[in-house]
Amino acid sequence: ALYASQAGIYQRFGYAVCSRRQRYELDPLDLSFVQAPTPSGTLSISNARDLPDDAVVIRDLYRQYMQPRNGLLHRGVNLWNAEVLDEPSDIEEGPVRVLLYEEDGEALGYMVYTSREDQSISHFSAHQRDHRMTIREYGWLTPAAYVAMWQFAASQDLSWRIYVRDAPSDDPIQHFARDPRTLRVEVMDGILVRIVDLPRALMTRKYPVESEITFRVLDDLCDWNQGTWRLSVGPEGADISQVDASPELTMDVFTMAHLATGALSATYSHRLGRIEATDGAALVRADHIFATEFAMHCMNHF
Repeated sequence: ALYASQAGIYQRFGYAVCSRRQRYELDPLDLSFVQAPTPSGTLSISNARDLPDDAVVIRDLYRQYMQPRNGLLHRGVNLWNAEVLDEPSDIEEGPVRVLLYEEDGEALGYMVYTSREDQSISHFSAHQRDHRMTIREYGWLTPAAYVAMWQFAASQDLSWRIYVRDAPSDDPIQHFARDPRTLRVEVMDGILVRIVDLPRALMTRKYPVESEITFRVLDDLCDWNQGTWRLSVGPEGADISQVDASPELTMDVFTMAHLATGALSATYSHRLGRIEATDGAALVRADHIFATEFAMHCMNHF
């Protein structure tokens, strides 16, 4: 898996775009909320440089946020310090701060951001709001925690712009914002995935149902993936083996990457002409097998 400078190059070799990421650019005065929960907890702000070296609280929050999702990396202290909590090289971006949301002493959400006077605004103008807030990342365990942190961002009186540099494609703000157009969403390709070891790729992910599917994969480059496979799955794990049987589904390794990561369903891939199926029931069964709770997303670029 990787982020590609040019996705077209890698897709020639079986890599598939398996996630989408979003950027926002908004005026905080334009942001109001609809049908959003009312937070009952408290917010606190710390400078990143004042956090303990291991930043235990937000690291633990991130691990809990990561647990049901796919695509997020296991981070060590060095990765946290180098990519999330590091002071920006551009002094105009401002110091790094960490917002923490808690209820009854339990941490339920965090947001890492910077805020600084925007040098692009002329000081000779009558512009009263001259700061920009850049949100590096956020993680949440409850809807109330999510809303509380966004309400904090919207309440920054000195900010004329909020920039979010990397949000998942299923980010809730598009449903909580009263006018989603004010977010000025920019959608980009995210992680590209190439399956090199098919059995390992399918056995190391989780499955929501107990079921079985037989499928054929075509892969000229990594020919050890090629063949007909039977995948048996359940909440406790998965088992896969090559079989001498008629496949219910046939696809290439590119399409298999979409299924394995939950990026596209089997039914949708069939509509695109990328999967051959013996019947519709096999497609529906595959949809249930490969379904994921959240859209794939990775906040670290590599």
